[in-house]
Parts: sequence; C-alpha cells; structure tokens
Amino acid sequence: MKTESPVPLPVVKTREPDAPEAWVSIAEPFNWDRLYRAFECCWRRRYLIAAIIFAGALLSLAVALLVPPYYESTARILPPLDSDSGFSMSHLMSQDLQALMTGGFQSSGPAQLYVAMLRSDNLSDRVINRCSLQSVFHTSNLTRARQRLWHMTEVAEDHKSGTIELVVTSRDKNLAEEIASAFVDELPAFAGEVTSSAVHRERVFLENRLDAAKQNLQDADQQISQFASQQGAINIEQQTRVTLEGAAKVQGDLIVAQTQLRALQAVYAPDNVQVKAAQARIAELTRQLHSLGAAPADDSSEGSDVDFSPSIRTLSTLGPKYVELYRNLKIQEAIYEGLYNQYEIVRLQETQEAPGMKIIDAPEVPDLKAGPSRALICIVGTMLAGLLAFAWVIGGDFWRQLDETDPRKVTTQRVMSLLRSKSKVDESSR
Repeated sequence: MKTESPVPLPVVKTREPDAPEAWVSIAEPFNWDRLYRAFECCWRRRYLIAAIIFAGALLSLAVALLVPPYYESTARILPPLDSDSGFSMSHLMSQDLQALMTGGFQSSGPAQLYVAMLRSDNLSDRVINRCSLQSVFHTSNLTRARQRLWHMTEVAEDHKSGTIELVVTSRDKNLAEEIASAFVDELPAFAGEVTSSAVHRERVFLENRLDAAKQNLQDADQQISQFASQQGAINIEQQTRVTLEGAAKVQGDLIVAQTQLRALQAVYAPDNVQVKAAQARIAELTRQLHSLGAAPADDSSEGSDVDFSPSIRTLSTLGPKYVELYRNLKIQEAIYEGLYNQYEIVRLQETQEAPGMKIIDAPEVPDLKAGPSRALICIVGTMLAGLLAFAWVIGGDFWRQLDETDPRKVTTQRVMSLLRSKSKVDESSR
C-alpha cells in the first residue's frame, strides 16, 4: 500500500542583520524529548521534590499560625438628601452637565462631600485626640499618626445606594471599634461647622453672649447676697419694687434687643427686614424707658446704671446700695432670660436646618477575625514550594547537561568566579 508523503511546512524568507539571507520555518515542531527528559529527571529526584514540598507546607503552616489576626469594625452612613444638605436641583443639574461635557458621569453629591469630610485632616486630628492614638502608635509626630490612621481606615461610597461604608482594620478589636465610633460621633459636628449657615453663626454669637450674661448674673447675685449678710436687707415698698422691676425689665429687654440687632447686623444686610424690625423694637423700648423716668444705657456698656425718676431717688438714704444692687440683679436676670429664650429659638431653627445624616449600621466590637486566611497561606506556600522544587531539579539537570564550552555556562561561571573573588577581597579588607 502506497503511503502519502507528509506535506512540507511552508517556509518564508527572512533577513537577519548578521546573515544576508536565511530560510526559517514558520512552525517549529514541539520537542517531546525535552519534556520526557524533564519528567524523567523529576521522577528520579521525586524524593527530594517531596521533601521540599513537605518542608514548604510545614513552613507555610508555621507562618499561618504565627501571623496575628486582624479585625474589622464597619459603619454604614446614609448622608442627607440633597434638599437637606443644601444641594439644590439646579446645582446638581449644572454639575452633571459639566461632568458630561468633561467626559465624566459622576456628580458631586452629598455622599462625595461626606467622603471628603471623612478623609480630611481636621476630622482625623479630632479622632486622634479623642482616642489618644499618638500614644497608641508610639509617635509624637501628628503627620505619622495620620498616616497610621488612614493605613487602617477605608472609606468607600456605594454609587448605587448612595451610602458610605467606613471600615477600620486593627489587630485590636476594641481599638477598631473605638476609632470607627469616634469617626461616626465626630462627623455630625464637623459637618455642621463646614456647612454652617447664618442661623449657625447667630447661634454661636448668642451662645458666647449668653455665657457672659450668666457670669454677670452670678456676680450680681453674689454681690447682693454679701451686702444682705453684712448690713442686712432693707424692706422696700411694694410700689417702689414694682417700679424698679418694670424699669429693670425694660432696660434688660432693651439690652437684649441691642444684642439681637448686633447679631443680625453681623449676618444680614442693613436693609434686611429683621434688622429694621429690631431697630424699631429698640426705638419703642427707648420710648418706654423715657416714659418710666429712666435714661437708657449706652450700647457699649451693657448692664450699666440707669437714671431713674425722682420718685425713686426719694427713697430712704439707708438703702441706696441695696437699691443699686437689687436693680442690677433684676437687669441681669432680664438680660439672661431674654438671651436664653432667643438662644433656644435659634438653636431650634439650627436643628431644623441641620443635615439629616443617619447611621444605618453603628460600629460594633467584631467577634470574628477578618483575616488572614490560614488555609490560603498554607495552599499558596505549598504551591510555591512545589514550583521551587521542580525549578531546582529541572534547572540543575539542565545545567549539568550543558557542555563546558557552552557560552551560557562559560559566562555564568565567569560571573560567579568574579563575585566569589570580590567577596574574598571584601573579607580580607575587613
């Protein structure tokens, strides 16, 4: 039976730089002899390969058992809606249009704003001071403490649901929960400071003024108490008492109105409706104070003395000091009461304007470790040991099969001899 001769492989003509012309085959047949030789070498050194793999498995197991576990404490935050956080629809549409024009498709919504806050240095410093992380990290450098904090903190935004996930990883489970809780607790106050409005600035102004009025009230009460204990209190007629209280009440309302006017002038323009209303109220209180027979105090000296009507000045000369102290006490009480009422109103307005951030999942102390995976360490270590064993055996056999005149072997031996001679020279110089 006639057998067909194999079809010869097509060849192409290529030009190499060293030779003018050379004929190279496109398809080179697979060398099965090399594969058989490698398999034979591995089978012959199978006990060495098994020993290396077994040693690698034991080493991987030891590493997996010695590596300490780490824990993760997770908090999920829902940022406020666009209407609550000050992002209008027109603003978002302009941002989206700008993103489309520049080739992007993500708008800078409230979620990204809160992610930027969580990654800010100011909030990190608050967390570091609250948890005393500089002593925990054993460093006095604040920048290094920030780097360590952000190395163990991850903030990610879920674009589909719009939520923010904060994950803190640490070897200490309690420390991970403490840091995550510090971020969650400090974020609302920090967001309120960043997105402060006119109501917020008015609340801060009234809060400082209220502290000063409280201190003045305590001083006035202490002065009248000391005077009553040293010289005894003087009984004042009911009509005079009513007159004093009425004048003090009007005087206190006038000072509160002046304080409110300065707070409004610090926030709003002079032609604002609230500023004009406050000015009208001051004018009305001034007229009432004149009708009671007293001159209003100067704006720059709150709580100073007032010139009451002559009927009050006809009191007994035995109690002028008591009248002065009692009048000052009533003025300070009126100032404090008026400022406190206005402070509560402004604080309620600020609460209504505050962004409605919600905590979906509060951070907790993790009861299960997040890693490392000991089984994965053992598997990867064993596989690396097996690859190293096969490479060692096959490479050694390939090295032994090379001829002594082979350029690769000659070059390698020359380099190794140079390295050995250099190491001997270094040892002798020492």
